[in-house]
Amino acid sequence: MILLSILVNRNISYIKCNVIDINIERHKTAIKRNKVSRPVSLLLESNLLTQESSFFDYGCGHGQDLTILAKNGFSKIQGYDPYYRPDSQHIKSDIVNLGFVLNVIEKPNERSETLKTAYSLANKLLCVSVMTKIQQGYEGISLGDGVLSSRGTFQKYYEQEEIKNYLESLLDKDAIAIAPGIFFIFRYEQDKLNYLQSRYKRPVILDYTRIDPISKERTRVKVFKPKLEELIKESPFFEETISFLFNHGRLPTDLESSSYKELIREFKSKTKVKSLLLENIDQDRLEQIRQSRVTDLLVFFALRKFDRKGFPKQSDLPENMVLDIKEFLGTYSNCKREAENLLFSIGNQTVMQKSFRACNLGKQLPDAFYIHPSLINKLPAPIQVKVGIAKKLVGDIDECNLLKINKLKDKVSFLVYEDFDSIAHPALLYTLVMDIPKNNVKFWEFRQRENPPILHRKDTFIDEDYPLFDKFKKLTLKEEKFGLLGHNHIGTRLNWEKFLQEEGFIIKGHQLKKL
Repeated sequence: MILLSILVNRNISYIKCNVIDINIERHKTAIKRNKVSRPVSLLLESNLLTQESSFFDYGCGHGQDLTILAKNGFSKIQGYDPYYRPDSQHIKSDIVNLGFVLNVIEKPNERSETLKTAYSLANKLLCVSVMTKIQQGYEGISLGDGVLSSRGTFQKYYEQEEIKNYLESLLDKDAIAIAPGIFFIFRYEQDKLNYLQSRYKRPVILDYTRIDPISKERTRVKVFKPKLEELIKESPFFEETISFLFNHGRLPTDLESSSYKELIREFKSKTKVKSLLLENIDQDRLEQIRQSRVTDLLVFFALRKFDRKGFPKQSDLPENMVLDIKEFLGTYSNCKREAENLLFSIGNQTVMQKSFRACNLGKQLPDAFYIHPSLINKLPAPIQVKVGIAKKLVGDIDECNLLKINKLKDKVSFLVYEDFDSIAHPALLYTLVMDIPKNNVKFWEFRQRENPPILHRKDTFIDEDYPLFDKFKKLTLKEEKFGLLGHNHIGTRLNWEKFLQEEGFIIKGHQLKKL
């Protein structure tokens, strides 16, 4: 039985249904795909789901994910669906996927039981995905806490903070936002910390830009000295050891690196190997790496303070992280104290304004600045924490190619443009704005607009280490030379194209040409 109440306001009719007993055809929400679903794709990209992993798809629908995985050599995979595979057994597995299931269940109690059952099957990790308000497309008949479609299917569209809080309250575990509507819930704290640590690794750069303090000229500097380059060619064990040194800012222990152990055996002296490595690497660069590692640790633990149970126990930390803490911060107690001070600093306007003044990255405006995501790890530590807090709720938005960091308010915006690398002046597709004090996300859509905002001067959002910096810079200089930039009306696509035509120019790739 369905109770309908029709409320008429001027010329608009709103229809609301309250469920007493209704047959929802949930199986109709299952879609057929020719590639793996987004949640499974993220599990693969994160290297959490491998051919050695056992995998159970709870609510697998037509089973496309299982079929595609099987074709690619995954053998320890099973699935269950109440309509398409009702006779399949529930099998405990390393990874359980609950993909877009909760949002099609109209009964809250059944929803909760489904989540708990799926988690009980996960030996290591549960991946949960739901439809979010961002993806909401149908606004017809309101049914319970969701929407009833004309096909008799149900959809509940979640706010990002709503689903995160729901998962954490029912499972008493941290729900790690991977993308809008997609979360990883690890059974063991140690696995969670290993994963989080792996997400924030800095890229290893073997040469870098040094600025002369007097002339302010930039020069490219090689990290290795010639002697070390020769040693790398002679011994395959040097490369892995140096990679560890660049990632951690310290030499490994014998247990952390078999290559380092082999080097000691080869040279018959740990002292000699140590001096060969440390004396033949640019010392300024090594000190930068060490300072960066301290920042990484403090930012990491400042964000862990926001986890459901606060700072993790030292016994749960990965062994290499324990050694990093000992090397750079002495004790775990000191590390937590320093991280807490860093966390509290983002509420101190004096500290934050000092950090903003010290930051010369990206496009700087009086009230905000814009940067490419590749520069996040180069920001001052308090600003990194601010961005990290926003990402804890929003997750990693793969398509995000620009961040707007507000200097006056605790807001961070994730902007998604057309292909940043290949399109000279990409149009804005959508924006997610994270309001940190309110702990909510707002979504702004631009894809349907005929005249969306576009980017100019792409080189200002990146730095010289970005692979396409020179190409972007050349285009900007050429556009400046012909007086095409600096006009208020060129900020949208149609206005820019019209202006270019009036001035007699066309852009092909990243080349500005006369018509």
